[in-house]
Parts: sequence; structure tokens; C-alpha cells
Amino acid sequence: QRLGMSMPEYVIGGMDLNFREALYHAGRAMDSAGIKWAILSAFRDDYRQSLASGYKASARNSLHGGSVRTGGYGHGRAVDLTSTDEDPEAVWNWVDAHGAKFGLRRPMPGTDPGHVQSRGDWHKLAAAFRQARIKSAQINEATGTAARTKLIASASR
Repeated sequence: QRLGMSMPEYVIGGMDLNFREALYHAGRAMDSAGIKWAILSAFRDDYRQSLASGYKASARNSLHGGSVRTGGYGHGRAVDLTSTDEDPEAVWNWVDAHGAKFGLRRPMPGTDPGHVQSRGDWHKLAAAFRQARIKSAQINEATGTAARTKLIASASR
């Protein structure tokens, strides 16, 4: 409230743009595979990191974002994923099997199974995903505009 943002805006906006892009594409792929996934936790500032319970990084060392390690707000590159049904294992198994294609990994499957973070050349992967998404949107926009123009022209005859 103090920042004038809703909680979803705050926690999603606190993630690194490239990490969000990679996560978006991984999410679309999970959707296509019929995996019912959800983000349990995304960006956490140092205060919220200190409140988190269970296995976790120290407040100033978390990849979730509000830390010296990442550079603070807008640089989070970790999320906790779960499932919207009773089986989070399906989400975690999918990330284990396909996450590398999106620059994602589960570094601690035994101690913190839902924790997913960036891996490898995730910046380059995200840039390629972004370019493909933008190109697809431009093609869809051009095709949609041409189709609408054709439809309007035929209706006016």
C-alpha cells in the first residue's frame, strides 16, 4: 500500500524482466502440457525474506530479489512454484524435465522443492523468447488488421 501497488503488482514487478519472460514462456508450456501451476512466492524484499519460515537464504542473500545479491527491487530471479491442484510434484517434475530450455532450475529439490531460479544463459534465452513473442504479436496484429479490413470491405459492398 505504501508504494501504491497491489501485492501481485509488487511481487511480479519485483522480478527481473528477463526472468519474468523466461517464467512466462515456461508457464505457457506448462499450460499446454496440462500442468496446473501457480506462483506461491515471487519477489521478496529483505524484510519479508526475514519473515519467511523454513529453509531459506539469509535476508541479504536471497535470489527472490530484495537483497544485496540481486540488486533489489526489479531484479528478483527466483520464485516458489506449486500446483493449483493437490499435486505439486507434477509442476516440480516438469521443471526438472524442461526447465533448462527456459533457463530455469530447481537447485534444492529435497530441501526446498518449490524453489525455482535462473540458470545458465537465461538472459540470452529470455531475449530470444521476447523477440519471438514480439514478432508473433506483430504478425498477429498485421494479420488481424488485414482480416478486419477485408471483412469490413466485403460487408460494405
